[in-house]
Amino acid sequence: MGPTGTGSAAGATRVSTLVASGGRVDWLASGGRWIAFDRKGADGFYDVWMAAEDGSGERCLTDRPGILPARNNGQPAWHPDGRHMVLQAEKADSTIDLPMTRPGAGVLNDLWLIDVEAGPAWLIRDVPGSSGGTLHPHFSHDGLRLSWSELYGPAARTSGHEVGLWRLMVADLVWDSGVPCLAGVTGQVPGVEGFYENHGFSPDGSKLIFTAPLEEGRRVRSSNLWTLDLGDGSLDQLTNEGYNEHGQYSPDGSRIVWMTGNGAGDGVWGRDYWATELWIMDADGGGKEQLTFANEPGHEHQGWSGGLTGSTIFADSSWHADGDRLIVLALLAGEDGLSVVTGGDPLAESVLLVRPDLGLLA
Repeated sequence: MGPTGTGSAAGATRVSTLVASGGRVDWLASGGRWIAFDRKGADGFYDVWMAAEDGSGERCLTDRPGILPARNNGQPAWHPDGRHMVLQAEKADSTIDLPMTRPGAGVLNDLWLIDVEAGPAWLIRDVPGSSGGTLHPHFSHDGLRLSWSELYGPAARTSGHEVGLWRLMVADLVWDSGVPCLAGVTGQVPGVEGFYENHGFSPDGSKLIFTAPLEEGRRVRSSNLWTLDLGDGSLDQLTNEGYNEHGQYSPDGSRIVWMTGNGAGDGVWGRDYWATELWIMDADGGGKEQLTFANEPGHEHQGWSGGLTGSTIFADSSWHADGDRLIVLALLAGEDGLSVVTGGDPLAESVLLVRPDLGLLA
């Protein structure tokens, strides 16, 4: 099921910067409609911030000495109650100063639940300090379950193992005398061992959507989007071309927005090799259409970068509850095709507001 769209959304999708210098994102689907994102600070570490859905009223949530580890904190996900949030936090005793411990990579990251109003924080998943990690936690829409990816084996040169061995995790969130914890924790590797990146539950809670190379011999760079039925364990493949990641169901479950290397760059090693665009498809993998054209020379979607040079990488995204717009993390690929410009310029890692053509959402 490769991309088959005609690009009809080229002039219809609107892209604008909502939060300059902001990273991985989540949009609260209830209550005050807050957004959350992480941001690299002057100390070189990431913190989690929240703001109103128009980007105003920013407030840092993880600058809490003695409460949270004072290293990288990021990858926030709202609990539906609007008061609690799960996030990744690099272990306080970590001595690794590498990109792999940042929120987007998750090595040596534990899971914490924080109270955004009263201030408490609780460690709810403590991974092994020598080899563990977590990535992309997401609550079910009823708030009773949590899903995430968990690192259990080191990276290797074997195709599919380039960023380590990961499994998909699901657990119940329970409260005991006002203290949260995870119960009934299960882990799954639906195919061959390798990279499994969780993107969360379907709106009805019956499936997980995730990224994986899945088949023997396939590289991480050639990963596809899949769904896993949590009842019978069956798999459905949603993409089969290029590099695909970060699939997010629309609130009604009918559509999925994801990022892919199809329609971006020239596929030649260098900065364009990492370029990605946003696409949208039906929940069964059909009806694929390209939403953004930020890597097309001269297209208005390039304006988000404020004139900085580099290829756009779209990544993590989150829908508004109305299902008519998304917030999306956008980054710039470096000239060598590997480094990503972060921290030096406020526009290098930004939260964008993307409004697709309403006809594509019907």
